Amino acid sequence: MEDKPARSIPRVCQYLLRQSIKLYPPEQRFWGHAAAAEARALPSQLSMVRWTWGAVWVAVRAGLARLLSCPSDFFLGTNSFLRLSWRSLSPLVLVLSLSMFLVPEFRQALKTTTSMWIAGDPDPGLPPRTFQKLQKRAEQEHDAQTLAFLAMRSNDAVTSLRLADQAVALDPGLTWIFAGLLFPAASQRVEQLEHWDPENAVPYLRHADFIEWSAQAAQKKDQRTILEEMRTGKTKFRALMQRGFAAPRYNSYLDRRLRLDREVMRKQGIAEPMLLLSGLQRHRDVSGFHASTYAGWIITEAKDASSRDDLQPVEDACRTVLGFGQRAEAQAQGVLERDSSMQLQVLAGKELIPVLRARGKTAEAETLGYSLSRLKRAQGEHMILEGVMLDPRWNRIYGLNLFNPGIIIHLAALLFLFVLALLGVTFVVLRVRQAKGKTLIALPRLISYAPVFLFSSALVLLVTYMPFARIFRMYMVGQDLALGKVLPPMNDPELLSSLANLQYPFRFLSGPDVWHALWIAFGVVLATTSYIVWRVRVAQTDVR
Repeated sequence: MEDKPARSIPRVCQYLLRQSIKLYPPEQRFWGHAAAAEARALPSQLSMVRWTWGAVWVAVRAGLARLLSCPSDFFLGTNSFLRLSWRSLSPLVLVLSLSMFLVPEFRQALKTTTSMWIAGDPDPGLPPRTFQKLQKRAEQEHDAQTLAFLAMRSNDAVTSLRLADQAVALDPGLTWIFAGLLFPAASQRVEQLEHWDPENAVPYLRHADFIEWSAQAAQKKDQRTILEEMRTGKTKFRALMQRGFAAPRYNSYLDRRLRLDREVMRKQGIAEPMLLLSGLQRHRDVSGFHASTYAGWIITEAKDASSRDDLQPVEDACRTVLGFGQRAEAQAQGVLERDSSMQLQVLAGKELIPVLRARGKTAEAETLGYSLSRLKRAQGEHMILEGVMLDPRWNRIYGLNLFNPGIIIHLAALLFLFVLALLGVTFVVLRVRQAKGKTLIALPRLISYAPVFLFSSALVLLVTYMPFARIFRMYMVGQDLALGKVLPPMNDPELLSSLANLQYPFRFLSGPDVWHALWIAFGVVLATTSYIVWRVRVAQTDVR
C-alpha cells in the first residue's frame, strides 16, 4: 500500500511528457520523444519531476511559438482547409466572425431575417409554441396586458375573442382592444366599446365597417351594391356613421396599442422588431371609403334638398364633413387615417367654396381655398416622405433599389449562413478523414478564403442593421439617440415604420419566391460541399 504513491509519480511524469509532445511542431516532435525516453533512465523520482518540469516548459514555449507563427496548424492541424493562404490570419478572422454572436444586435439581425424566411412572410408573428407558452402563463398569472397583446395577434377568431374577453374582464381599461380585432364577430364587442367611450367617433365607424363587411359576406354582393342599399332609409349603418361624424373626439387607440406592445414585450423579454412593427401594420383603421361615401351622400342629398335661394342645407352638410375631417386630422395617430381625413376636407371644401361665394362670404371662401391648397401640398409631401421611409406597404413611388438597406441586410445574412454552413460541413469532413488516418488532403483554394467572406458578411450585416436596432431599442427603453438622455416612451408611427425597410425584399418576392431562393441557396451549399469532397477523393487517388 505504501508503494502506490511512489509508483504513481513516474506514471504522471510519463503522461505529461507524452501529452507535451503534441505542443511541438511536427518537425520538432522528436525532442519530445527524446525527453520522454530520457526520463525513464533517471535515477530518482525527484530528478524525474525536475526533468519533467523542464521538458514540459520547453514544450509549452514551443507551442506558444507555433501558435504565434502558424495558428491554423495549431488549432486545426497541418491539413486544415485554411492552410493554403492566410495561414496566420484565417483562424483569427474565423474567431472574430464567430464572436459576432456575442453582440445582441447581430443575433437580433439574424433572427429577424431568418424568421421572415421561414414564415415566407414579412410579418412572421409569434411562433405557435411561444404563443401558447405566453397564453398559458398569462392565464395562470391573470396578466390582462399579455392576454390583450395575444388577442390582437391571434389569427383564430375564437381564440382572439376569448382572450380579449378575458383581458377586459380583468382590466376594463383595456376595452379599447375591441377596436383592434379584425374579425366580423367582434361587432358585438364594439357595441361594448361604444358604451365605454361614447364621445369617440372610432367605435361607431368601426361598428359601421363590421356591418357592411358582414352584409357582403352574407348576401354575396359587391361593396357598392351593399352601400347603395344602406343609403336609403333609416339603416343602422347610416345611423352609426352619423353619430361618428358628430362625435367630438377621434381616437383610433394606436398610441395605446404601441404602448401595450412595448410594455408586454419588455416584460416578457421579447426582442423582435418585426413583432413591434406588426402592431403598427396590423392596426386596423376605420374605412376611409365608408367615410368618404357617407360624406358624398349627405352633401348630394343636401344639394337635392336646397334651392338656388336657400343654400344653407349644403353649407351645413359641407361643414359637418369638413369639421369631422379637421378633428380626425388633428387627432389622427396613423398615416392612413390622416390621409383619409385630408381627403374628406378636400371633398367638403370643394363643395363649400362656391356656396360661400354665392352667399357673399368671399373672405371665408378665400381662406378655405388657401387651406385646401396647403392640404393638397401636404399630401404630396407625405407621399415623398413615404418614399424616404421606404415602407413597402404604402409607397407607390420608388422601384427596386438594390442598395436599399433591407436588401443588403438579407443578402448579408444569407451569405453569412451559407459560408458558415460550408465551413461547418468541410470541417466535419476533414476531421472524419483525419480520424481515419488519411493525412494528405487537398482542397480548393476558395475554401481558404471562406473565413474572410464569413467575417465580411457578418460585419456588413451588423453595420447595416445597427440603425434599425437603435430605433427598436429607443422604442423599447425610450432612449434618445442623439443626446443619450432617458426620455418618456415614444410612440411615433412614422419613425417606427422605418423598420419596414427590413421587409423591403418582400415587396418584390412573395412567400413561395422566398422559399425558392432558400432552396437555391441550399442547393449551392450542397453542390459546393460535394465538390470539396470530390476534390479530397481525387487527391487521395493521386497520392496512392
